[in-house]
Amino acid sequence: FRQAFETNALAPLLLTEALLPMLRAGHSPKVAFISSQLGSIARTSSFYTPSYAMAKAALNMVGALLAKPLHEAGIASVLLHPGWVRTAMGGPQAPLEASEAVAGMLGIIDGLPGDGAARFVDYRGEALPW
Repeated sequence: FRQAFETNALAPLLLTEALLPMLRAGHSPKVAFISSQLGSIARTSSFYTPSYAMAKAALNMVGALLAKPLHEAGIASVLLHPGWVRTAMGGPQAPLEASEAVAGMLGIIDGLPGDGAARFVDYRGEALPW
């Protein structure tokens, strides 16, 4: 559990805090947290790795809590679910190629509005429930 939380929730928080001076100095700065629909409490289902789901739920809270202060610093942010991707973790049965998931997420990041709203969306831009 500890490693899952440190990797998926604590590290993104600490990294974002550490990069704030550079983000503030940047042109059109953005922060994208790679989350998962498994972190959605509204869509809770049985999953064989509860530590991962719990850590992604914690990351969603990090993103929700940081959305307003990041916005006030001129930084847009988003929580992204890449989809079920054919990787070592996703397995060979996953329907998405990594390139498709990445292309979708990059499009979302490029088009982020700077309105300060906390967003949790999938790689197609569809809103996910918290």
